[in-house]
Amino acid sequence: MQQRTCHYEILGVERTATDAELKKAYRRRALDCHPDKNLDDPDGAQKRFILVQEAYEVLSDPHERAWYDSHRDQILRARDPRDPSSWAAEADAGTTTADALMGYFSSTCFTGFADNPTGFFAVYRSLFDRLAEEENDARKAAGDAPLAAAPFGKSDAPKATVDAFYARWESGNTAKSFAWCDKWRLADAPDRRVRRLMEKENTKLRETARREYTATVKNLVDFVKKRDPRVRKFAKAAEDARAERHREHLDRIKRQKEEAKETAANYVEPDWARVDYAQLDALYSDSEEDDAATDNEYDALADNLAGLGIDEDAMYCVVCDAEFDDPADLDDHTRDRTHVANVARMRREMQAEERSHQPTPAAESSDEDDDEEDEEAAPSSFACAPCDKVFDTQAQLDAHLKNKKHLKTVRELGKKGSASPAPGAAPAKKAASPAPAAVPSPDADVDAEIEDGAASPEPDTDMTDAKPMTDAKPMTAKEKRAARAQRKAAAASASTDGGAAQVCNVCRASFSSRSKLFAHVRESGHALAGTFRGTADDWDAVTAANNGKRKGGKRK
Repeated sequence: MQQRTCHYEILGVERTATDAELKKAYRRRALDCHPDKNLDDPDGAQKRFILVQEAYEVLSDPHERAWYDSHRDQILRARDPRDPSSWAAEADAGTTTADALMGYFSSTCFTGFADNPTGFFAVYRSLFDRLAEEENDARKAAGDAPLAAAPFGKSDAPKATVDAFYARWESGNTAKSFAWCDKWRLADAPDRRVRRLMEKENTKLRETARREYTATVKNLVDFVKKRDPRVRKFAKAAEDARAERHREHLDRIKRQKEEAKETAANYVEPDWARVDYAQLDALYSDSEEDDAATDNEYDALADNLAGLGIDEDAMYCVVCDAEFDDPADLDDHTRDRTHVANVARMRREMQAEERSHQPTPAAESSDEDDDEEDEEAAPSSFACAPCDKVFDTQAQLDAHLKNKKHLKTVRELGKKGSASPAPGAAPAKKAASPAPAAVPSPDADVDAEIEDGAASPEPDTDMTDAKPMTDAKPMTAKEKRAARAQRKAAAASASTDGGAAQVCNVCRASFSSRSKLFAHVRESGHALAGTFRGTADDWDAVTAANNGKRKGGKRK
């Protein structure tokens, strides 16, 4: 039997050599063993050159190199598969072992890639047919169904056959029992304890042999697939097909571009898309004339401003009649309270002027109509008349109306606006204390006039006798509500007996509030159900009698 040579010895490198060292050694050895350099022994040079190629193919692949390093001694000691004596041990065991497969991890086990008996396809077809037969026998012994046939095939096998073969064997699963690896015969066990120990050791040896066998089969399949010329041919055909599809895709894109260019060149514009440039020029000329007329109007306006002494480039506020040099100053001015009040006043004046040109209704509308007019005529700004403050939003005004300072101001104005009538005179009904406007007004002066007119009206006079408003200003919503309140107060004063709303029924004394009246009744004892109709002398007599009863004893 011919002794195998280590791949590292063939390349002349150490087992720790790097990839660069392997590549350099391969080039040197391939040049030395090339048949063209050894004309005196071309056959021997060819064999040596094949060994150099095989050694570099194995060691240049990290996976195959790792497998070779871990099984190097077994591969070197493996028998030649073509030697009949190599199958003696396998014949005794009745199966192929992992050590027997090590002889197929070399290109020396076959000669060429033809279909001859010693060629690549014949050697490996015979091997895998034998392995498939052993697997089916093992599955039959275990009671399982045999696997579908997946032959290795010949050099002209179709792609489906080749793919089915490698898909079957790349998994590496086996149904063999590996009972030939048992070390102990269970029948020789003296007792049950020793028998269990024997079973445990035999099971461990079987699992070890199973893992080694499946790993060897998987790596052998990878070794064969890498060197199978059919796999290379199919891979090249698939790559050519992908390249052809890519070329067809590029050609299709090129044709589409050419068709688009041809369509664009032969494009005929429809009638609706055509532009009449003469008509378009006429439109442009009319637009230029309009621009010129507008410029003339601007020039005339600038001349008028210059005649009034107003600089057209200056920032001017028409409402307040004020000029500003900086846009920031003008922006601050537009947020000023005085400016807001002036804008509101001008708005009311303009609305009044518009209403003056409209026919006024002959009869006064009802309270419900007035309420609707109040809502429609609500001003756009928000002001508090008692505090003389203007707000931008309704929310700010609502928050202000709940403030303690505002409530205090309202109470103070109520005290100032109320007047106590002289004793013996018919007292007037107390005027309502000023309250915050439900719909705010930015004009504080008008609100003050309304408060003055509502604070001191005559009991028997109508709203027309109150302080007149500005002639140019119409009545606002607040003014209408105040007028209605005054009319109701005058009607109540005329209907009551002497206007005794806050008057003591006994002594006829007048008080500014009901609280003071009740305090007077408790202190004086004037708790009568009706009004005293006698004279002052009669009242003195009654008072003296009551005082005498109190001094004489307990009142019954």
